[in-house]
Amino acid sequence: MSKAALKRLRHPGPALRLLSGAATGLMLSMMLAIGLCWHFYTEYERAGRNRVLIEELHQVLKSAQMLSAERGPANVAMASGSDQQPAAQEVLAAARNATDEALAALPPSFDAAAIEEALAQARQRVDAVIATPPAQRSFAALQQAIDAMIGVSTHLKMRIQQSGSRIIDRAPELDGRVGFAISLSTLRDHAGQLGSAVIAPLTMQVPLPDSTLDEINRLIGYLQANWYLLGLETSAGIAFGGELEALREQARERYMVRGLALVDEVIRDSRAGRPTLDATTFSDRYVAAMQPLGEWRERFIDQLRQRYRHLERQALVRFLLLTLLAGAAIALTALTLVRVYRRLQLPLLRASEDVIRLADGRQRRRGRVSHDATLDPLFAAIDLLEARLDERTRIMRDLKRQADTDGLTGLLNRSAFERAGEQLMSARGEGVIYLIMLDIDHFKAINDTHGHPVGDDVLVKLAHILQTGVRANDPVARLGGEEFALLLQAESRAAVMEAVRRLQSAIRSAAVRTRNGEWVHFSVSFGVVCADTHQQWQTLMARADEMLYAAKEAGRDRIVIRQEHGVTE
Repeated sequence: MSKAALKRLRHPGPALRLLSGAATGLMLSMMLAIGLCWHFYTEYERAGRNRVLIEELHQVLKSAQMLSAERGPANVAMASGSDQQPAAQEVLAAARNATDEALAALPPSFDAAAIEEALAQARQRVDAVIATPPAQRSFAALQQAIDAMIGVSTHLKMRIQQSGSRIIDRAPELDGRVGFAISLSTLRDHAGQLGSAVIAPLTMQVPLPDSTLDEINRLIGYLQANWYLLGLETSAGIAFGGELEALREQARERYMVRGLALVDEVIRDSRAGRPTLDATTFSDRYVAAMQPLGEWRERFIDQLRQRYRHLERQALVRFLLLTLLAGAAIALTALTLVRVYRRLQLPLLRASEDVIRLADGRQRRRGRVSHDATLDPLFAAIDLLEARLDERTRIMRDLKRQADTDGLTGLLNRSAFERAGEQLMSARGEGVIYLIMLDIDHFKAINDTHGHPVGDDVLVKLAHILQTGVRANDPVARLGGEEFALLLQAESRAAVMEAVRRLQSAIRSAAVRTRNGEWVHFSVSFGVVCADTHQQWQTLMARADEMLYAAKEAGRDRIVIRQEHGVTE
């Protein structure tokens, strides 16, 4: 700051000059009041828009719920004998009416015509099976009718995802809650599909085909993954606690435990060749087990609707109240506003607050208060200070990143990986921690044959596969040379082996292209160890290295995992 600027700061203009703007005080106060009123009005408008969007989401998810609920009565009707048909068809008719009403209530923007057409075709297949005498029904026709109903749900689920994306595009602040509601709906739909998967074999009293067993395993995987993600979102505070937490526990006990156990019972009976359940009995018990899933979703949506109705009312009250207060403030400001206070004292207070915030490492408050021109050098100096501090922060951040990452691949280096591993082991969650070390097979031959630039491309390619093949928070590192490592937290050995095999498959399919147009493929050997509760990090690294060596000795391109009692496979 120049001496002239300092002099202007210490010696403001004459009082007459400072007071000359008193006549403008009222106008400035009115502008401030209008700005605040507009701000609260936009809050009210946004709250109302969010309420409408949540109502639309509720109607869309309700249609999915009704369609999923229709599959149960349809399955029962197709599995029922002649004496049970009248009652079963009456229940099915009521379920279809509920579905039709929900689809008719969808907003025009949803365009449900394609869904309704597919649903009509699926219902024709169901009606054809029902019309066939029980003794003449075929497994193929029954399974096709079930698959057709599931296909409608799958089509609707895709449309729900698109609808959710449109809502989030219009109101990004609804992202978490819309995603949670859709996840709850998806959980209920997958549960329904899992129950439908065994209806045809139970109806025909035949063993579960391999294709059905594969579908069951796939759906159980989806259910468990969805349940895990819902748990993460619940722990993040999306699901409003209290009553919803109790409903979540009911869903866990009655469906994730009892409902899936019922499916396991069907699988065991099928493998033993002695089915103990018929389709109707299974449907009754399974639908009862799924009930908390629907209640959980409905209650969450209800609370969400109530929340945004309340926010809309609050915003309206704030807007009206502020409008009244602003009128009173304008009248008061007309009598009390003084240019010195507005143009000097408040800006100086703001400047001191900005300096304190910057000294504490915090951001300055956004927006600049109106001030006299004599304070321009002061605020220019604060702007310069902020820029210098931002530059210093950026430099420190870059230095830390350079210290923790490998320059070629962008992965963590050994020291950063070891710190991450020690932190993960000391604060482990519910899952088991696995350390995977891997080494590129015959890497020296790649360098000798194609040159070090191609070898570098292989390292970068492998790093990309590892980074994209695991979760974003799973540590991945290049330990040195062609040796890499990663840490996975999994619920079981089978889960971590599945993840490692997925990486192995991706690596086998990968290749880098030389400057001569030749494609170079490569393979990797894996050593996997499970972290013991009391195990030291260096011991864990040594054991993983032993498993990696064993994989190399076994012929390379292998996965060797250390079992609990020291046995490898």
